[in-house]
Amino acid sequence: MATLFSLQYPASMPDKQRYRDSREFMDLLLKGVKVPRMVGTQAVRITSFGPAQQEELLRDHFGRVWQLRAWSLGFADAYIVTLALPTPDGYVGMQTIAPSFLLDPIKETLGFVADYLYLSYSGSLTQWRAFLDRRELRPAVFDRFKLQYEPDKRVRLESPRVQLDSAGLMSLGARSSLDLQMTYMLDHGRLIWDVGGITLRQDRDKGTFVAAYRQANPAEDAGRGPRERWEHMTKHNGDFSGTAQHDNEFKNFWVRTVAGGVGPSASASDPGSRALYEVVYNTDNAILPRQFDDIQSKLAQDLKITE
Repeated sequence: MATLFSLQYPASMPDKQRYRDSREFMDLLLKGVKVPRMVGTQAVRITSFGPAQQEELLRDHFGRVWQLRAWSLGFADAYIVTLALPTPDGYVGMQTIAPSFLLDPIKETLGFVADYLYLSYSGSLTQWRAFLDRRELRPAVFDRFKLQYEPDKRVRLESPRVQLDSAGLMSLGARSSLDLQMTYMLDHGRLIWDVGGITLRQDRDKGTFVAAYRQANPAEDAGRGPRERWEHMTKHNGDFSGTAQHDNEFKNFWVRTVAGGVGPSASASDPGSRALYEVVYNTDNAILPRQFDDIQSKLAQDLKITE
């Protein structure tokens, strides 16, 4: 049995070396995972194993690069094994203890399970920039993903599907964050793992953000809910009318609309691959109606769907 874990580093402290330091990685993991050693009748908690005895990179079927590591438990004729996926803000992964004679089969099993582990990516803008610079550890999907960050000014995102420029939408700084919601989708009949949603937050703990979420054309046998949602999106009505909204206390303001592709589309040959994007701007800052009108206009200019 394997234990799932998530490690998060401070948002203000990107460090390229920590992803190569197996000792630091395990020391941090042991702060949350209790591994005891019996000394007489007393269970003494282990706080460090030192560097890993075995270490290799494993690439799954979706191009994600995992770090497979093993540390010897000499007193128990066993190994503690981790399969960890680097993320902008730390790691996610699996950890288990393997008897020595089962080490190789368990490593193979963890590699097999890696294909089925779903996650999305989050981090500060500084963490994202460092993450994308680690070419040997980043997933293949980000080879075509560009991020330009000008501190306190703007962020430009470019991917094969979406382009976003934050200038004029919100100011960004050390507390800003970027969340990429990953999803499995069909691309020309082939299953791929790609970005299905983008959320750019002015402050990771507050309510001002701009977001775009991909919505594929539901299949003919889809339920009533997805089909009705798709109809409202195609007609730009209902929740997707593009009209400014607010809560009852006038403390939260938002607009929700729909954006479609301007680039070459596969819909002609494969109608099921057609996609629209739900676009949301939300703020908990005081804002005048004319300011909201300006933001709506800039949102239409600065967010482009290119698939």
